[in-house]
Amino acid sequence: MPGPDHDENPDIDLDAEGEDEFDEMMDPMEALANFLATDDGETIATSLASLKDTAALMAKHMEKQNLILVKLLSAVTNMKGCDCKAVAPQHIAAPA
Repeated sequence: MPGPDHDENPDIDLDAEGEDEFDEMMDPMEALANFLATDDGETIATSLASLKDTAALMAKHMEKQNLILVKLLSAVTNMKGCDCKAVAPQHIAAPA
């Protein structure tokens, strides 16, 4: 329903005004893309991909660490006891 301005000035084309405003509006998909990206251009997808790479790298390091720990434990377990004589403790009286 046309407003009072349209009744006073029939030369105004309301459809043309609406088209100008529509042309100035941002595409909704572009707005969503801008909303979901950082200033550096990183998106959720790139973050997830970098997390996947990081998790794989951490798993590789943990495997190496576990291998080293198993070797260390087996070396300690296979160690022979000391053939040293047990030395009896010497009791020295404290000065009076």
